Amino acid sequence: MNASRVTGTDLLVGEFLDGPLVGLDYCTASHQGVTGADGRFSYRAGETMSFAIGKLAIGTAVGAPALTLASLSGDESLGHYAPGDS
Repeated sequence: MNASRVTGTDLLVGEFLDGPLVGLDYCTASHQGVTGADGRFSYRAGETMSFAIGKLAIGTAVGAPALTLASLSGDESLGHYAPGDS
C-alpha cells in the first residue's frame, strides 16, 4: 500500500502487513484512533505511534505506510496504554 493523504488534513494512512489487525487502539502526540475492519491506521509523518489492546500496550513505532508486529518495539516503561502518551 502507498501512503495516501486523507482529504483536508495532514494525516497519512498505514496498515499492518501481517493482515488486518482489527480493533487495535493507537495514539500519537496529536491524535488517537482504533484500527478499522481493514486494519488501517492514521498517522502524521515523523510521529511515534503507540499500539495497544485495551489498556495493554503492545509496542511503538514511527508511523509508516506499512508496519508489521515485528516492527513494533516493546518498551517496559510504557506500562499501561494512555491516549496521548507516546
